[in-house]
Amino acid sequence: MEHIMTQCKATGQKLIWKLAKRLWRKTGLEWIMPTMGMILGIHLAEVKGSEGKKLDGRTRLLQIIISESAYLIWLVRNEWKIEKEQDERRRHTANEIEARWKAAITKRLRLDWALTNKYAHGKLALRWGVVKRTWHNIHEPVPHCIYQYLPAGVRVHKGIPPRWY
Repeated sequence: MEHIMTQCKATGQKLIWKLAKRLWRKTGLEWIMPTMGMILGIHLAEVKGSEGKKLDGRTRLLQIIISESAYLIWLVRNEWKIEKEQDERRRHTANEIEARWKAAITKRLRLDWALTNKYAHGKLALRWGVVKRTWHNIHEPVPHCIYQYLPAGVRVHKGIPPRWY
C-alpha cells in the first residue's frame, strides 16, 4: 500500500501529490509530503497557526486534499492494473490524471457549497463559515450560495442561476 501511495510510477502519485502541494501553497502554509501514516490517519491531523491554535478551516482543507488525492491514486492504480491489464502503453496520461484530480477537488468544493443549504438539510446543514474558512484563498464562493439566506419558495427570474448543480 505504501508503495502505491508514495512510490509507484504507474499510479500517477507523483503528479497527484504535486497538484496537492500546489493547491496547499495557496494557503500560505508549509506543505509536508504525506507519508503512509499521515494518509491513513488524516482525519486525526490538525493544522495549527503560529500561536498554536487549531485552524479548523485549514485542517479540513488538508483532510480533503489528502483523502481525495489518495483515493484518486488508488483508483488510477486499480484501473491500470485491472482494466488496462498493466499495459505500459495504456497508462493514464498526465493530462487525464490532472483533469481527474481537479474534478475531484471541484466536486468536494461544490458538495460543501450544496451542504450549506439550510432549507434542504435543516439542522444538518454545513455552516457557511466552515466552508468559507476551508476554501479561503483557494476559491471564491459562487453567487448562488446567497439562496440559502432567502426564504423558501418559487424564484423565477431571468439570469438567476439554478439553485442546484
